[in-house]
Amino acid sequence: MKMLWIPGHKEGGLDVELFRRRVIRECGIWSSLNHPNITPFYGWVLDVGCELHAYILLQFAENRCVNHYIKNTPGADRRKIVYEAAKGLSYLHTQDIVHGDIKPTNILINASGVATLCDFGLSRKIGDPATDPQGSSYNSTAQYSAPELVIGEGLEITRTKASDIWALGCTGMEILRGYPPYSAQRVANAMSRRIGPFKEFLPESPEWAFRGCLQFEPEARTNAQNVIRLLAPTRRPRH
Repeated sequence: MKMLWIPGHKEGGLDVELFRRRVIRECGIWSSLNHPNITPFYGWVLDVGCELHAYILLQFAENRCVNHYIKNTPGADRRKIVYEAAKGLSYLHTQDIVHGDIKPTNILINASGVATLCDFGLSRKIGDPATDPQGSSYNSTAQYSAPELVIGEGLEITRTKASDIWALGCTGMEILRGYPPYSAQRVANAMSRRIGPFKEFLPESPEWAFRGCLQFEPEARTNAQNVIRLLAPTRRPRH
């Protein structure tokens, strides 16, 4: 279950209206999805009191998020996890949906050990301005955000399939290596000097699949289908 809330809300206030739009927007996108690597959406409940709460009901993830699963599962198949996450993102992109917040905490592992994407609070449907995030649902985690979202100057921040691919690269590499992107650096400072989130990619390993994700120019990045192809169990990534 995901909880959204506004402390000390005022009925009829602007914050309540933005909150209502946020909940309807996220639930509208999430409820339209159907894929083995997308966390199933079951509904939502509004609780009005001194504070305004909305509860989004989703499939229970017995193994919680991917980092918790790896920490508590010796020998976890990390390649399988990133492969399934890439399949979930590829499905979204075929539906012209940008996830907007790919990171380890938004990848759940269900009771069957399958990785599923969750949390569509920053998602948008390409070509549908009504689904664009607003207000408090606008910012994402800088460590996983593409350079154009972090240091873009004079540009309107718009999440795209290309920015999702950067986030997938950061997330995939963290899952494989066990430490986060830009772990010892300030993100904006490193990006302004065109320093990538990881120093190198090991050829002939699953890491090679994410090399094309972490290109500074959005148009130079690969796509989720290519990542899937390189991570597929029957194939080993190569130069």
